[in-house]
This record gives sequence, C-alpha cells and structure tokens, in this order.
Amino acid sequence: IAVHSWNPVTQKPDRDLTDGRSYIMSTNVMHISNCEISFLGTDHINDTTPLLIPDGRNGATNRTLADFTLAGCFGFSWRKASSSSLFHPTGTLRDSVLHHLWYGFYTWEARNGTVTGNLFHSNARYGFDPHDFTSNFIVTNNTSHNNGGHGFIISRGCSNFYFAHNIAFNNTYGVDHPGQAHGFTVDPGAGDRQLVPCSDVTFLNNTAFENDGNGIQVVGATRVALFNNRVHHNTKSGVKVVFSQNVRVSMNTVTHN
Repeated sequence: IAVHSWNPVTQKPDRDLTDGRSYIMSTNVMHISNCEISFLGTDHINDTTPLLIPDGRNGATNRTLADFTLAGCFGFSWRKASSSSLFHPTGTLRDSVLHHLWYGFYTWEARNGTVTGNLFHSNARYGFDPHDFTSNFIVTNNTSHNNGGHGFIISRGCSNFYFAHNIAFNNTYGVDHPGQAHGFTVDPGAGDRQLVPCSDVTFLNNTAFENDGNGIQVVGATRVALFNNRVHHNTKSGVKVVFSQNVRVSMNTVTHN
C-alpha cells in the first residue's frame, strides 16, 4: 500500500511542503505495516485552514510553529487530541518506508508503541521524533538515513524507550547548521518551554556512522544505558553525554569520529 499527497496540476505527488500539504495524524490507535508513506506534511498552513490544536485555538490566526507542532502537520504523527484528554495515542509501525515527509515519524504524548523494521529517509527534518512525554516504546531494526536533521531523537520528558539493532547514517542539516545532525540523540527539549529530562532509555546493538554531528548524544537525561553499539566516522564525537545522571556506557565500539 502506498499513501502520498497529490498535486492535480502536475499529476504527481506534491513536493512543495511550504504551501500546505496533506498529512496523517492519529489521536487514537493506529497499526501500519508494509506501507510506503511519502510526500506528506507541511511547514505552513494558511490562517483559514482548520487545525486541531490542543488548547482550543482551532480558528486562531497568526499561527506559530508551535501551532503546527501541536496540530500534527508533520506528515505522519500520533498525537494526543487535547491536553485534557485521558487517552494517549498508541499503535504499531512495521516494515514500512517513510520518505519525503516534513518529519518522518512524530509523536506527542503517545504510549506503548512498537516501531520495527522500518526505513526513514529523505525527510526534510528528523527521521524519527517522539516528543513531549511519549513513553513505553520498543524501537528495533529500523534504518534512518539522509534526513535533514537527526536520524533518531526523543525529546522532552520521554521515558522507557528501548532502541535495538537500529542504523542511522548520513543525516545532516546541511550548510545552515553544520555538525548538529546526530545519529541518535536524547534531549530535554529546547526553546522557551520548560526543559524536562528524558529517562530510562536503552541503546543496544545500534549503529551510527557518517552523520554530520555526534553518533550518539545524551543531553539532560537520567538512567540511560548504552551497550554494544557501533559508532564510527561521524563528524563530531562518537558518544557524547552532558548534563545527565546515571548513564552507563559499556562495550561500545567507537572509532574514527
């Protein structure tokens, strides 16, 4: 099964993410397997386009990037329907290819997900990006490459993540932000919102190489384990850990960074 946007003028998938483009968002349960998902997501929606924004400003004008973030316009996302909702999106993503999206895979307060056997490539920003209190995810046997940012990232209050047998390579921001696209990274968030540490994260038998940044980076996190990973030929550090507590780094192979 293939799912992509469509430009009726060119009779081809819509390659312009700056003028409003279709996207997939789940606020409930979604199970995807053996699917190609491409050319979705946008970094711009005009002020008349209805958005499902958690704080209720669905008809707001002068929308900010945060509005698009919360609205789930990234391309393929699982997002809690509102800040007051008691239900957290969940599901599985298996044996699929996500490419030429704005962000490859994005979550916001998702729970109990399994992401295995997928390929994330050629996305405008990150390949894999669970965010804001997403928890209890198993992430195995995925490859993320040639994205316009990090290969794999979890950010701001994420917890209980298990990464095993994943590969991240050749991810780069390009000339605007050299050296800042990491293979795997854990961070507490950024910008003007409160920083919240991620916790209880395991990296086992993953590989990161030829990324324009660090191979594996851990920032402001607690209870992180890095075992048996292979990290080589990244432009900056192989493994970088800063402002973090209870981090175990053991039996990794780190060379030529």
